[in-house]
Amino acid sequence: MVKLTSQLSHSTRIAQTVAALQSHDNPDVCALSKLITSAWSTQLAEERQRQALKSKTGPKPKGTGAAGCAACRGAHRVHTCV
Repeated sequence: MVKLTSQLSHSTRIAQTVAALQSHDNPDVCALSKLITSAWSTQLAEERQRQALKSKTGPKPKGTGAAGCAACRGAHRVHTCV
């Protein structure tokens, strides 16, 4: 399944289109659209939570210590490893 970002969801309205298929005559289409809608809703909620944590003022959460993360190496950057 493809990961859906909030920008993609907002600009294409794909989530609303797939959700509308839940009332389709074919039960297989209904079941699949419910599964996709549920997965995308979870992904969007997680993304919004990550974005809220990044934009929060005050001390930022500690990273994982990943070698590719500039913040973990001491630079004044947003953690990319969280």
